[in-house]
Amino acid sequence: TVLTVGGTSIQADSFDFDLGNVIQDVYAIGMSQYYFQDFDPTLTIDAIKVKGTDEQTWTDFANGAVKAVLIQVGTAGSMIELSIPYAILKDVSEGDSNGMVKLSRTFRAQASAGNDNFTITYK
Repeated sequence: TVLTVGGTSIQADSFDFDLGNVIQDVYAIGMSQYYFQDFDPTLTIDAIKVKGTDEQTWTDFANGAVKAVLIQVGTAGSMIELSIPYAILKDVSEGDSNGMVKLSRTFRAQASAGNDNFTITYK
């Protein structure tokens, strides 16, 4: 399993990908159509904070730095890859987990050129 943010590997405990929307069903003259409402895909990554390395996260959050996020789960032939080429930090927070400091990063998957918020690929 690989998780990189801006080319830097992160030892994540978990991650959560949320499309942040509601699928609406519309009926018009006997035709049913579906569409996304409030589409706002976000990715939250939880990892143990490493002193001396995670301070950059707070700097990136303050200046709104854009990062490329790549997550690969599984092995070749049965791998799922989530790629967010234009991720902007939305929130950074710290918490305690059994005496270890956890750093939670939430990214907003923005579109840079149209409809390229993210891709999910089975390899």
